[in-house]
Amino acid sequence: MEIPYAGRAIITDLYNGAEITILPFRQAIFWLHAVVFLAFFGLFSYFIFIFIFIDKTARPASDKQVTYFVFAMYGIILFGLLSAGYAIWWMIMGKEVVTIADGVLTIDKVNALEKTKSYDLSLATNFRAEEEVVRRGRNFGRVEGYAWQVAVKGTIKFDYDVVDTIQFGDWLPEAEGNYILERLRSKKLIPDA
Repeated sequence: MEIPYAGRAIITDLYNGAEITILPFRQAIFWLHAVVFLAFFGLFSYFIFIFIFIDKTARPASDKQVTYFVFAMYGIILFGLLSAGYAIWWMIMGKEVVTIADGVLTIDKVNALEKTKSYDLSLATNFRAEEEVVRRGRNFGRVEGYAWQVAVKGTIKFDYDVVDTIQFGDWLPEAEGNYILERLRSKKLIPDA
């Protein structure tokens, strides 16, 4: 089965399994958002520096409360800067590496804060490819999870030990997810549907 376009997943056959490397999803709108956020953060930092350290004549003598408030706001904005920087780092240097060998499926998010997770394939069932639905309207572009969690969406899903649904393949097209599953089924690495 051929993929009619250049996909983001690279499948490498191993002697006892397969390794799938999935490059991160790089959205142009996120790049624009990050650049605008970083520009406003730089402008805000410049004005804070002027306000606190240089222009002491424009403020009254008892301005400690204002200074503390400004530092608190600066801390909140700094958290947003770190989140945006981490997401940019993931989009440039990160990747998901999924290894299926010896009856174990291992998901490793390289250059991420998350730990490597391994799953016993004897407890895994119902492998499927379901493309994530992009929300329209008020929550458009919202990513679920925490700021330090990258690749929280996944096109390839499977049920694990009856209680969990595990997913990987962040924002892969459904056709590419089906291609990956067919390759894994043809090598008898995962159970048939």
